[in-house]
Amino acid sequence: MRAREVLLLIFIILVGTLAYVIHTGEISFDGDWEVGVIGAGRSWSYEESMIVEAPVPALVEVINSHGAVDIRGVDRADISLRLRKKIWRRTEKEALEIAGKLKAEIDRKGDRIVISINRDEFKKRNFETSFVLEVPRQTAVEIENSYGKVTAVNLVSGKIGNRHGRVDVSDIDGSLSVDGSYEDIDIVRVGAGCAVVSRHADVSVMGVAGRLTIDHSYGKVTAEDAAAGADIIGSHSAVVCRNIKGPVDVRTSYEKVALTDVGPAVVRGHHAPVTAERVDGDLKVSTSYEKVKALDVRGNLDVEGKSVGVYGRGISGREIRVATSYEDLDLGEFTGRASISLAHGDARLAPSSADVPIEIRNTYSTIRFAWPAGDRGPFEARSRGGEIKWGLAVPPSLNTTNGEAVVKAFEDRAARPAVTIQTTHGDIIVEENPVR
Repeated sequence: MRAREVLLLIFIILVGTLAYVIHTGEISFDGDWEVGVIGAGRSWSYEESMIVEAPVPALVEVINSHGAVDIRGVDRADISLRLRKKIWRRTEKEALEIAGKLKAEIDRKGDRIVISINRDEFKKRNFETSFVLEVPRQTAVEIENSYGKVTAVNLVSGKIGNRHGRVDVSDIDGSLSVDGSYEDIDIVRVGAGCAVVSRHADVSVMGVAGRLTIDHSYGKVTAEDAAAGADIIGSHSAVVCRNIKGPVDVRTSYEKVALTDVGPAVVRGHHAPVTAERVDGDLKVSTSYEKVKALDVRGNLDVEGKSVGVYGRGISGREIRVATSYEDLDLGEFTGRASISLAHGDARLAPSSADVPIEIRNTYSTIRFAWPAGDRGPFEARSRGGEIKWGLAVPPSLNTTNGEAVVKAFEDRAARPAVTIQTTHGDIIVEENPVR
């Protein structure tokens, strides 16, 4: 290994170590450089407790910085507070002196009580403070923290900001909002609406009685058991939705979207594969360069995109529209009016019934049409640059090949909806589908 490569490796290790200690709070950019750099100091831990006497206002606000916040609603009228201090100094004497001056501040402000730390009084802030609080169950909370985990359980409502720390929330009676970034967010059981903002971490939300909104980037979003639908906006977010009762709206790119047991759904993606199963309502998908799989859609299906492969089964809505290119299409067990436009890809269609109009207009495409057994309606197929292969027992009424292959059948049944197929540079194959 050459000297330049060795120096580069050492530089990368040092930068990685510095980034780690900054992330963990052992060093920060608030004017404290005495410790936290390799070997510059040790840490000592201290804890003190206090009671905030009743009556407790309806809202408790907690303001912290480097450290954790754990707040839980319990059956009590006052507030139990434990302050944990972790202090980096060269000697224990120095650490003990700082610990004696580092205090929780309690400020009653009308309808709220504010709990904070006197961090701003210190020029060198080589310490971490964590709050553990028990509050009355009927309490609403607002928490502002960074560089530490926030836990909130059994509360009336919550508003949480924690840019560089994990957030775990459960059993919130009312509404909840969480703003995070570089650590995961996990939420369980919210009694009203829930709004989450996260940028570079995974988000999991389960059991929301109100509307769920998630603004996200670069990670995975899992939403489950939402009673009033979900709006999920991502840039590079993998999205999984399960058991969402209301409408679902997803925007993302470069990652997979998977919907299962959801209400009416709209997915807008870019380079995003989409799978939707058991959709109770319309499904509309726009994406590119990936595949769309739709199973058991109890509404209309609308798929549009460039280089999008489409596979669908059990589409029971009134309308099906697919417009795509450069990938294959396979639709079966559908009952609605179908309008298909496909370029540079092959198509297979096997409707459950021919009681609705079906129109296929493709280019550079071979089309295989499986006719529902025993079901007949007006039929016309045209292929320029290809053949039409008729596989039904009853011969067509017209079969010509004069520069363009044309087949017409069942023209005497003009009262029935028509099947119209047109393609270029590809064959049209018509066959009996034994399954109906």
